[in-house]
Amino acid sequence: MSLSISSSSFHVTKLHESAYELNIQFYDEKSNIADNKQFTFCQGGSATDTEIYDVFTKNGSSLATLSNHLFIGSDFNFAKKVTPLLLAKSDQTSHICALDLQHPTLYYAHSNIENSENAVCSFLTADKPSKDASKNAQGIHKKFKETLAVDFVLKEGTLKQHLLTYGGFTDSQAAFFNSEKGYLSMCQTAEFFMNAIKLGESVRVLEGTDFVHSISGKTFTPCKTSTNFYPELYKDIYSSTGNFAKQLGQFYSISGEFHIKSEITTLQIKSPLS
Repeated sequence: MSLSISSSSFHVTKLHESAYELNIQFYDEKSNIADNKQFTFCQGGSATDTEIYDVFTKNGSSLATLSNHLFIGSDFNFAKKVTPLLLAKSDQTSHICALDLQHPTLYYAHSNIENSENAVCSFLTADKPSKDASKNAQGIHKKFKETLAVDFVLKEGTLKQHLLTYGGFTDSQAAFFNSEKGYLSMCQTAEFFMNAIKLGESVRVLEGTDFVHSISGKTFTPCKTSTNFYPELYKDIYSSTGNFAKQLGQFYSISGEFHIKSEITTLQIKSPLS
């Protein structure tokens, strides 16, 4: 008999200087703990003493195309807002963006997600945008090549699909994550794994480089510091005073800021070994 899961929470416990445990608790309709799942993240030796900037997040439908509604005006506007914040930084190294495509009703239980994300990566890798791409898509291509100077795409939708299939979740846990009520919980869980990829950490259920696509020709190298740039929609979820940052702060050094003019939230995560 499968469990009925209504919500979840996550807790980070520092195991020692170079490892922590992520404990995900699942709750039933009466807010009782119904189940749990743990992952152990370990610091690797591959991270360099540099910083990686996660400069752009694209959420969209895996059914949309580059010529029709995949990139929209708000994507271009966000890219414009991020640019001045990047120019104000020094010692810039790699720039990465997150691409999270999902099916409108099946979410991540759809076979076309990886193919759709690979198609976007191919488009962004090309020196020039295809002529049949929409005006917004062509604008993003230019931004990525010039002012944002994006080096890598982290295929978030593909990563989430992999976690649901191979992450060791029970059927009930996976069904909750792959639903409207569990969507945000799935996103925040995936953030731990994306963070691990950028900081060169190991976790048993994935090989991080499988989800990173180079669009600049550079070879991806993890860094000891990661700074994320979130749009206004996520200002509370990823605030430096929110629960997500509080949990990460059990292991990492955390700092952040809400930029009033651009309405962008930045969250810097620094490895304890840096």
